[in-house]
Amino acid sequence: MIVNKNTGFEKNYILWRIELTASGGSGELLRITNREKTLISFNYSQGWAGTSVLFNAREKPLRLLGKVEEGSRVVLSCSGHYLAFYVDGQLTDEEWPIGFVDFSGADCREARGRVDFYGEPLQGIPQAESAITMTQRWRPAGYNTAVGDCMPFVDEGTLRLYYLFDRRHHGSKWGLGAHQWAQISTEDLKTWRTHPLSLRVDDQQEGSICTGSVIRHKDQYYAFYAVRTIDESPAWISWAVSGDGVRFTKTGTVFSLTERYHGASARDPCVFKDKNDLFHMLVTTSTGKGEEARGCLARLESADLENWEEKEALITLDVQDQPECSDFFYYKNYYYLVYSVSGLGRYLISANPFGPWKAPENNIVIGASSIVPKSCIWHKERLLFASWTTDYMCFGGYLVLHEARQGPDGILEFFPLPELN
Repeated sequence: MIVNKNTGFEKNYILWRIELTASGGSGELLRITNREKTLISFNYSQGWAGTSVLFNAREKPLRLLGKVEEGSRVVLSCSGHYLAFYVDGQLTDEEWPIGFVDFSGADCREARGRVDFYGEPLQGIPQAESAITMTQRWRPAGYNTAVGDCMPFVDEGTLRLYYLFDRRHHGSKWGLGAHQWAQISTEDLKTWRTHPLSLRVDDQQEGSICTGSVIRHKDQYYAFYAVRTIDESPAWISWAVSGDGVRFTKTGTVFSLTERYHGASARDPCVFKDKNDLFHMLVTTSTGKGEEARGCLARLESADLENWEEKEALITLDVQDQPECSDFFYYKNYYYLVYSVSGLGRYLISANPFGPWKAPENNIVIGASSIVPKSCIWHKERLLFASWTTDYMCFGGYLVLHEARQGPDGILEFFPLPELN
């Protein structure tokens, strides 16, 4: 039995904001130093303002960038867990710090422009719902943004496509990612709209909110996810709840896998319900240590979505690579298990819910350019897959949508979603 526990971290942050006006051409706008260390600097060149901020928990500063014009009002705002960069009232870049800026004994050198220093951060600009033009290879608006792992979920005629909102291709928060859950939705696969972020990083201890899954139970939405910790301790598996599928509230309750698994790499919880109303969770991880380690999908069971008990792993690979972003569904007389290795999706077929599993001769989902595909069933008939693709060897890129058609023996063929062609 796994015991639930509360994080209980104190948020002992220093809150501040700096406002200045970009003026007078290229060069340095502001520098704040402390004991020969540059704490904060602003530089302005060719219509771009860049800022560098040094937090005491890391030696390497965080860097943010925004498009500006002469006379633009620039704001750098820190609310402890969140660092935001605004230009003329618009959020242009953001970061998620660890630690605080040590302003004790700091010297502020104003190179150019008017500077105001305040002790309270901005509250942030809420992300509004808005219509978007959906195409293959879509990504969210804004500087250095990308679509990460996708988590499609169909609910009463609405496709809610949750995805990891990415900045800097996994480079935010000193490479921890600082991913958050964003959502777009559609009722006809043609007209789409974006929603406020569903799950946010709101604690410095959260290195990233990783991929997960959504399930609806008793008129409440449960979003299950793993949190990558900042110290490489066992990942937290947790869940948030929502009444509308848009705004989720974290429960604050977390648990970790037992020592038979590699706890720090545990991630991507996939939750589903069987025909007997028992809930199951698949978690990406490894079993064994060193050269004997093997990637696997740990399996847990629950009767209420809150108390989880470990069972035997659903599958264990014969290699050290871990099966990521698993997906489990029943479609037209067959059970399917989908997982990805190094981003490449593969699927297994079974006539029974937990195997034995058969791998078709070509069991690749879509193709090598579609990274970590996950599925949903549209109107109880059409099998859809959402994934991301990239032009570079990096995390995050553009959203791509496909439809699968089932052939003999459950074998799948994949085609671009026709509504987007």
